[in-house]
Amino acid sequence: MQVPEEAKYYGDFTLKSGYQGIIEIFKFFIPDALFCVNDYMAAGAMMYINEIGLKIPNDISVVGYDNFDIAPVLSPPLTTVDNRFYYLGEYMASKLIDLISHRTSDIHVQVKPFLVNRNSVRS
Repeated sequence: MQVPEEAKYYGDFTLKSGYQGIIEIFKFFIPDALFCVNDYMAAGAMMYINEIGLKIPNDISVVGYDNFDIAPVLSPPLTTVDNRFYYLGEYMASKLIDLISHRTSDIHVQVKPFLVNRNSVRS
């Protein structure tokens, strides 16, 4: 199904934005699943979904992104993508030291995110 342009919502990465965004989306349709740009927007969406009596994940699956500290304490705990920012920062700092020390002149980085599967997605 193609989502109409007016049903798309561009938020600002906050809990409030996720809450408002799902209200706007639900004006057009109720999706089977929702993938949010970060865990805070997912938490806001989950708040509204719970308020109107839909059940996560039975009625709608929700996935976040970032694996912030909020994800495991939501109800239900949020399935999310961990982008490994801590690892990336640590790795890039060591590569910067290598560059400064002239031990390398070329850096290629590929960080593969991974899914942290919790209880917000229907099996």
